[in-house]
Amino acid sequence: MALIRRFAADDATAVANLFQAVFRQSKAPAPASLADYFVDIYLSRPWFDAEIGALVYLDNDGRVRGFIGVNVVPMIWQGRSIRAAYAGSLMVEAPENDPLAGARLLRAYLNGAQDLSISETANTASFGMWRKLGGEMVVSRSYEWVRVLRPLSLAATVAARKLPVLNGVRPVTSWLDAIAAKALPSLPQLSTTTGRDVAPCELADVILQTAAGYALRPAFDPAALSYLLAHAARKENRGAPVARIVHDRRGEPIGGYLAHGDKHGVLRVLQTFSLPAKADLVVDDVIATAQRIGASGVAGNTQPEMMPRLQTLGCLYVLRYVTVVHARDPTLRAAAHNADAVLNGIGGECWMRMLGGRFD
Repeated sequence: MALIRRFAADDATAVANLFQAVFRQSKAPAPASLADYFVDIYLSRPWFDAEIGALVYLDNDGRVRGFIGVNVVPMIWQGRSIRAAYAGSLMVEAPENDPLAGARLLRAYLNGAQDLSISETANTASFGMWRKLGGEMVVSRSYEWVRVLRPLSLAATVAARKLPVLNGVRPVTSWLDAIAAKALPSLPQLSTTTGRDVAPCELADVILQTAAGYALRPAFDPAALSYLLAHAARKENRGAPVARIVHDRRGEPIGGYLAHGDKHGVLRVLQTFSLPAKADLVVDDVIATAQRIGASGVAGNTQPEMMPRLQTLGCLYVLRYVTVVHARDPTLRAAAHNADAVLNGIGGECWMRMLGGRFD
């Protein structure tokens, strides 16, 4: 009989190889650093919970054939403590041989001791399983917003993912974009803000400050934030980390963000942090920074407080992954849909290096 049990350190190599095959579509053995990373984030991280964790699916011979990553995040909801469990990396070897393996892993995770179950990265297949088990799409957090700044450079950047030789033409397209910009609609006037570049770890204070006003939020502490930010900064496949703290006209910090990008590429925003009434200022600083570093475009996951300004700036919206929630308490489930919540990015699962990191 197939068996589902908690992930253990001895499973790391098998799980890393499974990740290599399913998500990287590579037949090469996974590097040891990737196996070590699975042990780190699922067994050694802050907020480790002995009752809730990642799960493996074993076949009749005791071989690892499936996995679901689970990270527990202590949260505060209307002043009381709850436990959220973020799911990621749901994967099954040769699912056609056991079509129910993925659903069994997901069901075992949802039957855990957590109060709130969340995923930021559900694809079409996994979202279908979530729905059958009572999960709900959080529409306001499920879209990727994109602001095109240099259309020819952006097209070359996207094409270069499949044809790396096109990386050499990006400087030329950037020059052509400067000419074409005269015929394109210009950006609205950006707000005047004073932002400063910081090391990613320096975002901790502004995260604590801005998250404190939300009704549903992670119970951040300095040690856990340091761990998360150190991992989130290392997304080598997305470019250099860009961390900024944004001040208002009086010089008071009102938010910040962590992103990754390089000249000619896309500045990908992992998450913005802001007082809800000041979100426009942070969004404008993101756009201004992308222009300053010569990015061809900007992209990030939608957050409710950002939406009015993103629409004003003429952003496009793409549905790539779904943010989905599940909770036995209907009032808690409703709270996850509310704008008065911090759910994604650093507070969720997207800080992990498996999303954009490089392992050798």
